[in-house]
Amino acid sequence: MMKGSFVEKEGETQKVYDARLVGAAGMKSLGSPLAGRIISELARQPQCAMDVARSLKENEQKIYYYLRGLEKAGIVEKSAEEQRYGMVAKIFCVVSPVVAAKLYEGGETTKEVRPLLRSRATEFMKPFIQNGKFNAKMIVGNSHPHGNYGATARDAVYIPDFAMFMGTMMNEFIPDICKIDTEVKEEDLKNNLIVIGNPKINVIAERINSNMPIYFNKEKQWAIESSISGKTYDYDNDSLILKTKNPFDEKREILFIAGIRSSALRVAIKAFIVDIEEIAAGNVHNRSVIAKVVTGIDKNGDGIIDDIKFLE
Repeated sequence: MMKGSFVEKEGETQKVYDARLVGAAGMKSLGSPLAGRIISELARQPQCAMDVARSLKENEQKIYYYLRGLEKAGIVEKSAEEQRYGMVAKIFCVVSPVVAAKLYEGGETTKEVRPLLRSRATEFMKPFIQNGKFNAKMIVGNSHPHGNYGATARDAVYIPDFAMFMGTMMNEFIPDICKIDTEVKEEDLKNNLIVIGNPKINVIAERINSNMPIYFNKEKQWAIESSISGKTYDYDNDSLILKTKNPFDEKREILFIAGIRSSALRVAIKAFIVDIEEIAAGNVHNRSVIAKVVTGIDKNGDGIIDDIKFLE
């Protein structure tokens, strides 16, 4: 049996279900009102035929007949076995809250994207994205000389990848979600924040830097310093991904993504997109802290970063 996804929309919200694709014979097994009652009973909790028969006040053999048909159709399945009165009882459960039948071949072939709505990515991006809606301020560095170091941010070319990744978890487009660091007001900082760029090129990153468990050390040429492991990372392609409480408002959260050099931001964003589960798992030295150091690797020696490695 094939699996798919079913999206139930209601106003501005939606629910996403795993769905089971069944054939015509499978749909026939749902034609009886008793089949529907059996499924409702199993949806309440997994049961054997005898339990269902008692609950529905029906003959046990009749219930078992319907269960065999539903199992053959792929709508219910055996989840366990139990000893009952010297016999082995099969415990059945409902495979999915949604079943569907494909009437004809008319779909468009594409890569799987929507399951991200049900994945660890969606959970990790809370509260920055809630119910498919962006719920934060994204702050990037100014491309002109600014701040205490007169630096320019040159990492804007890598940010669209991150924005497109977030878009897979959103169900509506919201304009003006991004602000340049020099335009940020104090009231903006009371929101959930996504801060992109290191403290040298992003003045908001400079303000939060000293509060972070892993930070950029100005005295060491902006190397990444970990107060968790005590290690220092100073390779040009080393970068940092961190999620923690917002120091400007403890009720909010902050996602900080930056690299030692602007080009290292590409490494962090690549890591974020291809292995967000590893990021969500926390620091290897303290899993309760979401703070990862990742570096880029040029495997084939062509001068282009083509792989990533988590350092902690």
